Amino acid sequence: MVESARSMKQSGLAKELQPGPNLILTAVASVIVSLGIWWFLLKGISIWFLQRLAYVPLLLLIGASSGPPLELNPQTGGWDFHVRMNYNTTNPQTGKPIHIDSIDFTADPKLADAFTGALFTYAGLALAVGVYSKTQWKRILRGFGLQLALSVLAIALFAYTKALAIVVNGHTGSTAVLSAVSLCEYLITLVVPYASPFAVVVMVLPQWKNYFAFHVARTNKLHR
Repeated sequence: MVESARSMKQSGLAKELQPGPNLILTAVASVIVSLGIWWFLLKGISIWFLQRLAYVPLLLLIGASSGPPLELNPQTGGWDFHVRMNYNTTNPQTGKPIHIDSIDFTADPKLADAFTGALFTYAGLALAVGVYSKTQWKRILRGFGLQLALSVLAIALFAYTKALAIVVNGHTGSTAVLSAVSLCEYLITLVVPYASPFAVVVMVLPQWKNYFAFHVARTNKLHR
């Protein structure tokens, strides 16, 4: 009897970890709904929420004496950054050495949209699985925390690379360095916000991991 109950429990657990047959279609619909809720109802408060959560980490990583590391610009809707540089360079006009303590700039409002939208993309992908057990909720929340941490780290990296690009462009004029910095900025702003939600759900949710593992194994089998 005990053995039968244990077998049934293991069978139920194994079934829970398997992806549904229409996971991709469900995920597309779920992400559309999630992003729709964000865009029409929660966009403003989610940008404020991410800004508040990112404040202390950014203060420790890039905080400058010229102002708070991150604040909302009421005129543009974008984020104002004050980035600590501590950078020694030369004045291109006089040739004299100068010290740049910090750089201040305003980011495009699309940056805030990209990173807050990534949180809702993750939520849509995670909820698309359709399993809402206590263990599954722990996985979903763990993934949300990971997605949030990645977003904060990416914002800090963006702020520093953008500030470095301003310094290089205005003082050193090194084409190679400017190209490298621009590439980093591109990867941070156009790859991380859109790719990270998919990477996170595969890392933390076994249903997504099993879905891709099944299709990879099936593809390999067909090519043999």
